[in-house]
Amino acid sequence: MIIKDDEELMSGILKVNVHSATNFEREGNYYCCLEVDSYGHFYLIAKTNCSPATKQAEWNQEFELDIDGAQTLRILCYRQEDSTNGDTLVGKGAHEMPKLNQKDTRVAVKLDSIEVTVSMNYDSHGRQTMKRFKSKRSGGVFGVKIGKVTKREGTNIPNIITTCCSEIERRGLSELGIYRISGVTSDIQKLKKAFENNARNVDTLVAESDIHAIACVVKLYFRELPEPLFTNELYNNFVNGFGLSDVHAKQNCMVSLLENLPEPNQSTVIYLLEHLRRVANNEIENKMTLHNLATVFGPNLLRPSVNVDEENASSQSFMLLEATCFTNVMAQVGVFLYYLEGKAELPTSESHDL
Repeated sequence: MIIKDDEELMSGILKVNVHSATNFEREGNYYCCLEVDSYGHFYLIAKTNCSPATKQAEWNQEFELDIDGAQTLRILCYRQEDSTNGDTLVGKGAHEMPKLNQKDTRVAVKLDSIEVTVSMNYDSHGRQTMKRFKSKRSGGVFGVKIGKVTKREGTNIPNIITTCCSEIERRGLSELGIYRISGVTSDIQKLKKAFENNARNVDTLVAESDIHAIACVVKLYFRELPEPLFTNELYNNFVNGFGLSDVHAKQNCMVSLLENLPEPNQSTVIYLLEHLRRVANNEIENKMTLHNLATVFGPNLLRPSVNVDEENASSQSFMLLEATCFTNVMAQVGVFLYYLEGKAELPTSESHDL
């Protein structure tokens, strides 16, 4: 595989809608796995539901994929089997992703004799993925300041986080690619709406939902906070503290910074760290190491708010914004990984009245 120059690689959000597949040799229950490369290495990042028994499958399922340094979408199609030998791979193919800023690209991808139709829509980091939006619904959950939500709920940690993380620990710790693989967009939006409206059946809905959709709701909540969990005010302090060369000074600084977070932010950080460590304890099965989890969560938890008017800002402003984001991602991952690895002694969640 030839790796393009960094400026030609894609980083941001890639929406992929898997529509249908034809030309199967026999009737069966089929599903597709989507893999996207990151600087030349492919990772499983989404999986459709299984079709009813058919020779022409239709899924029409959309996925919102976080990509970094990507150039190729690879599709693998499987037939579900009842045997203990696993499912049968019936086709494999790849498609080079659309050019930067190209929208709504519909293509037919050849998987040997099978043809899978997909649509792709790409949004670079310079626009939607870097912006945090304040919700216009004061009574909602997404896009509302975390302190406002916890005060309303009478908790230290938002109920959406404890509910979803508890469900993941109940039945998702061994799930391959938990927190990396995307859930179906419609499932994610259904859960989001239930939490937004404080639906009475939200616990039942979570218990019945696809585990990857639940994991995506957790990430989406943090991504849509109007201010990052680690706060705008302390962002530079976290990055600078992480960069200290003296081990003891670094540890003291990182502990002090966490203690200076507002109460709901601090409690949520500690709760999330403990949860993700339990996820990583099952890395043999789920393939999610602490580093993998830091890569997924770091930018969502630390990326500061950006005050750029998309309608009036010049393309040069967005290019500068995009370059800044790329530079800071490594620092954001590094800061969160430092805490995940337990290099700073922190209070446990029990000390936060959980």
